[in-house]
Amino acid sequence: MKTKVFLFGIAMISLCLTGCDNNNLPNGLIEVNGVTFAIDEDAHTAKVIRKWGALYSGNITIPSVVTKGNNSYFVETIGEGAFMGCTELESISFEESSYFLTTIEEGAFFGCSSLKSIELPSSIVYIGTDAFRNCTNLTSVTLPANMGYKAIAMGMFRECTSLKSISISSQIENIWQGAFANCTSLETVYNDAEYPQNISGGKVF
Repeated sequence: MKTKVFLFGIAMISLCLTGCDNNNLPNGLIEVNGVTFAIDEDAHTAKVIRKWGALYSGNITIPSVVTKGNNSYFVETIGEGAFMGCTELESISFEESSYFLTTIEEGAFFGCSSLKSIELPSSIVYIGTDAFRNCTNLTSVTLPANMGYKAIAMGMFRECTSLKSISISSQIENIWQGAFANCTSLETVYNDAEYPQNISGGKVF
């Protein structure tokens, strides 16, 4: 999975830095407030993908709904590698009405080295492998209390060298290998579970 995420990111960065035209998006893509979405016409849903023509930077707000013509699309997913390698991305925020956003796919924020904090909507049920890996300035993360997946995925916070503390909900049942590997500043893990979580696949820290 890690190799897949890495190769996806390299391919998409290459694509976005060569020959892209913001004013001529391919069919199925729309851009709203500087964020590129792939839309599903049948399901009326939208996925955040890599920015068409450039890398994301600065402060980004993810809307709960995007429109194209007379049609509305619910933003359900932040796609695989969507913000990978966006080293000038400083913050991500979500509209208060982000009830539809359920999924953060693999490597979504991999290598966002300027990202300092993130508070995820309570609607999130799944966060993929390496989602925040190598976010070296990330100091705090608020995870949803009721994640349906009930796991901290492999390498989710690997190499987040500025992460000092994290709270783990009692709903989390499994913590996968390398979830906090090389988090050299991590001092405190708050855990309100009645029983310790299962450690899957090997060392977590």
